[in-house]
Amino acid sequence: LLGARLHGSLPWPSGITAATCTTQAASNCAVTTLSGNLDARFDIQSGGSIDVSGDVQALDGGENASLDAMAYGPMGLSEQETLNNFASVSMTQSLFFDGFDAH
Repeated sequence: LLGARLHGSLPWPSGITAATCTTQAASNCAVTTLSGNLDARFDIQSGGSIDVSGDVQALDGGENASLDAMAYGPMGLSEQETLNNFASVSMTQSLFFDGFDAH
């Protein structure tokens, strides 16, 4: 699949830095964070995966913050089922900036 995309909406206004993309059965992964959110474009084979990581300064996210993501293919893909393209994870923000209270 050529030209697949991933969009991640981050709950923190600080955005993400040092974003990288690791692939398995995928290639040409390019990550941008200019909007403060995460956008990735990549080519992927059936059964492939991408892993996007980076550094986040999680400040002022609010108590009910969530990390939301959406994956989608190029316009000509004509997917029949798109509900499995979305994911959301509730985030529990650390009291301490350095994660001191993490277990």
